[in-house]
Amino acid sequence: MERQIYTLGGIVGVTAYLILMHGVWREKYRFNFFTAVAWAMISLLITVINYIITIMADDSSRILQTVISAFIAIGAIGLSLVVSKHQQKIKWGRIEKSMTILFIVGLIGWGKIGYDIGFNFIANNATIFLLVVSSIPQIVDVFYRPNTKLMLPFFLMCIGTFLFCFGGNGSITEKVYIYVNLLTSLIIFVLLFIAYIKKPLTA
Repeated sequence: MERQIYTLGGIVGVTAYLILMHGVWREKYRFNFFTAVAWAMISLLITVINYIITIMADDSSRILQTVISAFIAIGAIGLSLVVSKHQQKIKWGRIEKSMTILFIVGLIGWGKIGYDIGFNFIANNATIFLLVVSSIPQIVDVFYRPNTKLMLPFFLMCIGTFLFCFGGNGSITEKVYIYVNLLTSLIIFVLLFIAYIKKPLTA
C-alpha cells in the first residue's frame, strides 16, 4: 500500500510541475527564476542521492523512490527551462543574490563533507537547507505579488508531498526533508489563498 501511495504522490507532483510549465508558457503567471533553477538542482541531487544509496545498500525497495525522484527532477528542470525561455524579464534582486550565495555555500558543504561524516546524513540535511534557501524568493514574490492562478499547482504540490509522508522508505532526515517541503508548499498556498479571499483571480 505504501508503494501505491508514494507512486500517487509522484504522479500528483509531476502534474503540478506540468501545470506550472503550461501556465508560464501561456504567460498566465510568473515564477521566480532562482527558485525554479534551484528546485531543479535539488531534485537532481535527490535523484543522485537515491541512486547512490540504492546501489551502496543494494536496496531494491528504494528503486521506486529513485524513479519517482527522477520524474520530479525532469518536471523541475522543465519548469526552469520554460521560465528562462518564456519570461521576458527575469527577476534577480537582492534576495535572489543573497540566496544564491547561501545556495552555493550549501552545495560546497554538501560536496566537501558529504562523504567524510556520513553520506546519507549530510546529503539529506544539506538538501533541507538548500530547499529552504531556494524557496524564500518564491515565497517573497507570492507575499508581495500574489497571483491566485498559482493556487492549483501549489495545492497539488501540497497533496503530492503529503502523500510522500506516508509512502516510501527513508531515514528520519529524509522524512524531515519531506515535511519541510510540505511546509514550504503549504506556506505559498496559504498566502495565495489569503490573496484569493481578498481579491479572487488576480492577474
